[in-house]
Amino acid sequence: MTFRMDPTPSAVTGGFVAGDVRIALMDGHHCTIADVVEQLHRGVHRTTYALDADGNVHAVQVKLARRAEGDAPVLAVRLDDDAVVHCSPHQLFLLPTGEWARADHLRAGDHLLTVAGPHLWVGKAYDTDLHARTDASRSVVSVAKDGERALYEFQVDHLHNIAHPSGIFLHD
Repeated sequence: MTFRMDPTPSAVTGGFVAGDVRIALMDGHHCTIADVVEQLHRGVHRTTYALDADGNVHAVQVKLARRAEGDAPVLAVRLDDDAVVHCSPHQLFLLPTGEWARADHLRAGDHLLTVAGPHLWVGKAYDTDLHARTDASRSVVSVAKDGERALYEFQVDHLHNIAHPSGIFLHD
């Protein structure tokens, strides 16, 4: 089966994540989006992972991260590894088909494209076609309203997605 993903889907409508959402970094660590905002203000650019349209993994820099004005409604998307992604209803998650799904369209049991844990990529010569070497794909356990809070937007280089420590990908 050939993987193909649209890095700039027409469904992009301004998804945002909460400050506690973590991203996988090239050095094997992870940090929150709120930490990335603080580091960018100090001139520190973080490098993470992203997928290209063919599913190849690339290093990308977070070039922008900022807090949106005011508080907004948040969904809690719980994954089967107990990770929770707090985000706006319009935040996009990558599906195994290469399509993007909005958080408010996800349901319990939906599968997300999952590559082997990003912490396993550090310091090794990787087959760039990592999407073919997946663990059992992460699945959504629940999607629930989680009040209102501050949300953040982020942008990475031209690939427009970012790796979460669970091995899933979020659109910028």
